[in-house]
Amino acid sequence: MVKLPVCFEPRSAATALRTTLERLEWEYTRSDDVRTFTQVALVIPFQRAAHLFRYEIRHGELTLELWAETPGSSGSVTWLQLTGDADAQRELLAAFSDGLPRPPWKFTLGQRLRVGLLTVRGARKKWEAALT
Repeated sequence: MVKLPVCFEPRSAATALRTTLERLEWEYTRSDDVRTFTQVALVIPFQRAAHLFRYEIRHGELTLELWAETPGSSGSVTWLQLTGDADAQRELLAAFSDGLPRPPWKFTLGQRLRVGLLTVRGARKKWEAALT
């Protein structure tokens, strides 16, 4: 399983993912769901729910999920979670990142300040590890 932060909103990332899957000519089904996460405000944890884009991909028996979490009081982080065959994961992640306008780990300064510098720290290393 791979869980990576993405510097784009979930809808934009889902559109880019569909384009990537069509370019690779991989068959997939898409469904929507809800994912829970914990948001902390003034040291009090709150249970929250996020809209989830789920893709079941036949090639490599992959399951990909995209959602956004709001870790603090403002700003959200989009997460991509991928399970299945490791080689197919690397192929999909490489094609997905190549199809984006900028690398998925390159958060803008504004994004990093809104969500907290530590929240997306190490995003590039996580992506590089997933791609190799």
